[in-house]
Amino acid sequence: MEENKEKTREDNFTWEDTIDEHGEGHLLLPEGDYNFVVARVKKEDGAGSAAPRAVLQLVVPTRDGKAFCRLDMLLRKKSEWRLCAFFRCIGRKPSGEPYRMDWDHLQGLHGRGHFVPVTFVPAGSTRARTVNHLSRFYDYDPGFFRVPIDPDSSGAKDGR
Repeated sequence: MEENKEKTREDNFTWEDTIDEHGEGHLLLPEGDYNFVVARVKKEDGAGSAAPRAVLQLVVPTRDGKAFCRLDMLLRKKSEWRLCAFFRCIGRKPSGEPYRMDWDHLQGLHGRGHFVPVTFVPAGSTRARTVNHLSRFYDYDPGFFRVPIDPDSSGAKDGR
């Protein structure tokens, strides 16, 4: 019960908070390969599901502005291949070597992946929603990032 109150406090503004979004709305990416920055990581203990998970917010800077993508990473053996692919993508896990996952130091790291728009109807809703979905991770290559990625930029730098 106390945990739910704490989560609500984290997700809500206070009357004196500063807001910073530009009100640009939801930017839907055309299918393709893009660079991204890990903007936020939230660890959830798995209450209500069988496994803990990390909820990541990714920012994809493009010429048209910033696109966002939510990435849920379940911490289960069955998903180990995906966890490994993600940590290789951001340059943390060497291929073929064990790696101890470090979720506390991901903010600001960048990677590259294949994004596709996905349409679904959320549970309890009748309206379809389309979101940016990261369907494939690419192993880290510094050559992908010749132009620095700035998630706080106006979007002038294209992640493609």
